[in-house]
Amino acid sequence: MDLFESVFLRDRREDFNRLARQTKGELTADDLRSESFLMALHLSERQQRQLDLACPLDQDLIIGSLRNKFVKWSDRVYKIAVRIDQQEEGEDGMSSWFLQLPAEMSSDPLVQLELNEEQRILAKILKSSFSQLSAYIVIFSRFDDDRDRICKYLAIVKKNIEKAIG
Repeated sequence: MDLFESVFLRDRREDFNRLARQTKGELTADDLRSESFLMALHLSERQQRQLDLACPLDQDLIIGSLRNKFVKWSDRVYKIAVRIDQQEEGEDGMSSWFLQLPAEMSSDPLVQLELNEEQRILAKILKSSFSQLSAYIVIFSRFDDDRDRICKYLAIVKKNIEKAIG
């Protein structure tokens, strides 16, 4: 670690600053210094040898790997990705990419409120019709499905009971 700090980090200070600028603010030079230590360990394992941090070739290998990981390949991803913080907003304040995202209508808060209200109304209707239905089931079972006796007991005409049980 002493050789890493004294030789590598000191010799490559400008490279870290340059890479930090190339990341367009995504990483600082200090972030890249920290990552360089991890990259050196990774490269040592991959090449199955101890890197010589005083050797300019090994230093170039580490810096080049950092550049590939944080500048070259991440730029490629960013070129095809949508940058949320750089999108222009439309008239309604929403970004254009947002309007292109597929989503179910129920994910809209207004639609969700309307669906919840409809469900409450349906639950209320179901609750009232369920209690009526359950009452008819109990009555029919007690009177052995004799509709004439049920009509006399409830004091209703047969037409009403037919309408109620559908």
